[in-house]
Amino acid sequence: MEKLSICLVSPGHLGSNPRLVKEADALVEAGHRVHVIYGETYAPAIARDADVLAKAKWSSQKVSLFTDRGRGFRWRAGQKLALSLFKKGAAATEVLCRASHPLFPGLRSAALRHKADLYVGHCLPALPVVVAAAARHGSRCAFDAEDFHSGESEANGEGAVSNRLARKIETKFLAKCDHLSAASPLIAKAYEDNYGVKPVTLLNVFPLEEAGIPEAAPAQASFYWFSQTVGAGRGLEEIIAILGKLARPVRLDLRGHVSADYRATLETLAAGSQVEVRLLPPDAPATMAVHATGYTAGLALEKRQPLNRDICLTNKAFTFLLAGIPVVLSKTLAQEALAADLGDAAVLIDLTKPAESAAALAAWLDSSARQTAGREHAIQLGRERFNWDIEKQKLLELIDQIPSVK
Repeated sequence: MEKLSICLVSPGHLGSNPRLVKEADALVEAGHRVHVIYGETYAPAIARDADVLAKAKWSSQKVSLFTDRGRGFRWRAGQKLALSLFKKGAAATEVLCRASHPLFPGLRSAALRHKADLYVGHCLPALPVVVAAAARHGSRCAFDAEDFHSGESEANGEGAVSNRLARKIETKFLAKCDHLSAASPLIAKAYEDNYGVKPVTLLNVFPLEEAGIPEAAPAQASFYWFSQTVGAGRGLEEIIAILGKLARPVRLDLRGHVSADYRATLETLAAGSQVEVRLLPPDAPATMAVHATGYTAGLALEKRQPLNRDICLTNKAFTFLLAGIPVVLSKTLAQEALAADLGDAAVLIDLTKPAESAAALAAWLDSSARQTAGREHAIQLGRERFNWDIEKQKLLELIDQIPSVK
């Protein structure tokens, strides 16, 4: 198979988009020439971008709201205007694209200037960008759906507007892609059911080189959760209530950016219980498995609404397997199916039923045999099945199937 020039595009930061970084690294390792166009919109994330770039073997271009403050202001104003027009019924392609993200004009300009054989979009605002770039240069394009974008928001109010905008963009551009990938089987199915396309599932797993050294379970029950942001609506309020019903000392470590207001909320929720909540600073995605090795279990908490949360599989569950610890999964359509697949390495709970979930967790914690079996099976699954060394082969096969554009 000939080696290609491939351009990956995302409005997000590199340090908060491990899926894109893994893809870029895998493609370079396979001999392809890779260029990444990425966004810069959140100042605290810039340092983590630098950490990624220091190790990157691919070229990159940053599209920033901060480099030129005047331009950044114009981009933000342009998005606000386009979104206002969309709400009033405007449906022109340019309105849809500009309403999707303030960086859209910059991402499109950068992609149009960079000639490549294949353009791959990550995150919905990049979808029309890669379609436009491929059309300009007579190239191929693809899109990676880490989420079901037209189901990401609540079905009412501003959320309904966001979903409607996403659906318009998906309807207009998905069919123009040469291939699609999705981060869970049910996200792939949702795209097939709604648009007649057939994405290939690429799970949010991580390289074996990032695996932690397995440790024995700690004497005191301790649970670990991480994300870019520690905030409301992530299942944290519910898990504190569940852990508080265990009638034993429990430690809950949460890693990520947290506001002062939400820190106070967590303290209030845990007050009077035996749950010790510790807030840890954010760190690079590549360190998450190593951080998790010494815990009783990791927490993969999702709610049933919006729709995307019900059908997604985030990187948390797979990170914990790579760390060699069992996973506590909240009950969603996607995670219920995953729990059945993980067997002893998973504990399934229902965030809407705190007493029942606490009883299930207590029974598991009281059984040293189940905990030991869970850790052993997690180690096996992380090393032999759910890791990027295996999963990336599906990505490379997809690329090999791209028709020649020479």
